[in-house]
Parts: sequence; structure tokens; C-alpha cells
Amino acid sequence: MMKWIVLFLPILFYNLHCEGQKKQAAVWIYGDYNKLDFNFSPMKVSRTNASGWVGAASICDSNGVLQFFANGTSIINWQSLQLVNFEQQYPQYGPGYYGCNIIIPFQSNPNLYQYFSVRGPLGNPARYRLFRFIVDMRLNGGSGGFDNSQTKEVKDWVGTQLACLIHTNGKDTWLVARHWRSDSLVSLLVVDTGIVKAVYSKTGSPAAVPNIEGTGLVSTYDSQLKSSPNSELLLNPRRRKEFPYHELYRFNRDSGTLSKPLYIHDTIKASQFYINDFPDGAFSPDSRLLYVSTGTRNKPLNENDGPGHFWQYSLENYDSLAIAQSRIYLGLLGRGVPSKPEPWPFSPKFQLGMDGKIYISPGIPYVDSLLSIIHCPNNRGSNCQLKFREINLKKGRNAAYFPTLNQT
Repeated sequence: MMKWIVLFLPILFYNLHCEGQKKQAAVWIYGDYNKLDFNFSPMKVSRTNASGWVGAASICDSNGVLQFFANGTSIINWQSLQLVNFEQQYPQYGPGYYGCNIIIPFQSNPNLYQYFSVRGPLGNPARYRLFRFIVDMRLNGGSGGFDNSQTKEVKDWVGTQLACLIHTNGKDTWLVARHWRSDSLVSLLVVDTGIVKAVYSKTGSPAAVPNIEGTGLVSTYDSQLKSSPNSELLLNPRRRKEFPYHELYRFNRDSGTLSKPLYIHDTIKASQFYINDFPDGAFSPDSRLLYVSTGTRNKPLNENDGPGHFWQYSLENYDSLAIAQSRIYLGLLGRGVPSKPEPWPFSPKFQLGMDGKIYISPGIPYVDSLLSIIHCPNNRGSNCQLKFREINLKKGRNAAYFPTLNQT
């Protein structure tokens, strides 16, 4: 009997810990009017009345009850009521961009939330700014409200990349962004009163502008930064034309500084494939493993090709050579037959769910309704149980980005 108690206690602790940490990410607003609810096992898919095809931040209370979500255009509450329409009411802020929306709850009041969004004039990425908005769910009889008098511009000249990591005190949050036209990443310390500290880390990365498209033009959007669940690692996925590798950083949770990056090279032969747009990555729940995807095409400007390639890396030995030698190729993902050419073959996207599984989309909006899953992402190689095209969204279709979550 004692044997089973000893075995059971760690599992009980793990589940309680995960539930307590992650219930606020229990509901995703994703893609073409999809609501993914992780309060159910298996995850339940239903329809909602708002789109998140370029990424939407959503937030639940500590019990996993949806409070509101923000998709860059609007803030919409749990009753599907629009709290604000930025395009109509506050066009001076410009539109919100491509997965750059993230919500951080107040520590002192469970009804107050800070919503951070990268916004700016359409087609003028040099003027993108990071704004802080406040949503108070006590207003309007519990329906929630937006008070523009509390809006602040907290950072000028930012790129379209955001991620969250937790301070060593376990309460405050580091919000990390790329400084525009710079090889610097900036860590912004978020407390209830807003941003209280900015720490710049010169990473040595050659990246100075957002991703460059196949036409040679600078794109206004980019790959998403991804943080590890333990807040000790940060991934900046490959930029298509600027450099041929992904950047992995160690993050100092106390000071907010980032290490010089380790470079992770995919094993796609240039003679066989051209690298496609906007790769992605995700860490395993225990932060020991890293998953990376890269889309490909057979001709430089062929928009009807594919598919996506998947790798797994071990991070247990934090060393460039050791990480490279740990690489395991997991296979291909196409829409339908894995190796069949497909329209608009962007790189597949990852997101770690509250249930400990990693969800995968094809990474392009509106042309597909199938999600893939890594069921056991803490396991090495084929034991991670990567299952392609397992969830059918039916009427709802996929998005260019998953929701931007505080993965910690």
C-alpha cells in the first residue's frame, strides 16, 4: 500500500501544480471562429463568433472560466459582447499585429488584467509600438469594461515578437520583445502598476528587420518568440532569408538578461528544398526537449508546394554540439498526403496546451481544418506520439498563428 502512495503523490502534486499554474490558459480562441476548451478531456472544440486567424490572446480566471479575448482588432468578453473596437473607436493606435497580443493578470486583483499589444500604422513597421491596456471585469455588472484613460504606450520601436517569462519571485512577469532594427531583445518587467524596468540584451544576432519574404521584400510580421515552461529558455525561430538557423537563449529570471544564442540548424538540404516562411517551435512541458518545424518548397517562389518538416532536440546538455547531435527527425506534415504538394505551404505552428500536449496547425489560415498533436512531448523520438491530422475542426478552419500564451 505504501508503494502505491509513494507513486501516487508525485502525480497528484504534478496535476495540482499544473492546474494551478495553467487554468488561465484553459480556453483558446483560435483561427476561423474556433473555441478550444481544455477544461474538457479530451479538449473540446466549439464555435465562437469572433476570429483569431492572425492570433488572439485569451484569459480565464483561476477556475478556467473564460473572461475575455483580444485579437488585435477588438476585445470581446465571455458573453461574446464587444468591449472595444479599436478600428472604430481608437484608430490612432493602429491595428494589432500577427500574434502580438498577450494578457497578464494583476497579482492584487483577480478582476483586473493588463493587455499588451504591438500596434502601428499599416505597412509602416518602423512605427510599431507596444501598448498597455487595462480590462476591468467588474465593470458593467460583471460583463467587463475597457477604460482608455489608463492606456499607455510602454515601448516605441518594437518588432512583432512577444513572449512572457516569470521572474524568480514567482509573481512578476518579464515581457520580452525584439527592439526594432536591432540585434537586441528587451525584457520589460511587468508588475500591477505597469512596466517598471527595461533590460536590453545584445544577442549578437544579425537580424535587424522582420522576416524577408520570397520576393525579397521585408514582411511586416515574423515568427513568434517561444518561452519554456520553466522560464529559463527562449527560442527565436529561423528568419527565412536573414540567417539559416534558430536561436536558443538562456534567460536569467532575476535580471531579465539573455545569454548569447546557441544556433540550431535544421537538416534540410539546400539542394532539395527552399526554406519557407515563419518556422515555429515549442518546448516540452518539462522544458527538456525542443520541437522545431520548418516548411519547404521545391522552387523559390512556388506557392503550391510543401510540406512541413519536424525535428526534436534534447536540451539536457546545453551545448551547441550536444544539441545538434541529439536531433531526431520526426517526419513530414502536409494537408492530406504528407508528401503531396499543398497550397500556401507555410511552416506548421506549435502550441503547448494545458493538458500537456503540443497542438500543431499547418500555419496558414482558412485552407485547412485539421490539427495534429504530440501526445507525450516529454518523451524522446517516436515515443512522443506525434499523430498527424487527428482533430477535425469541421466548419472551423486553421489560423496563421496560435494564441499568444504565457507558457509558464
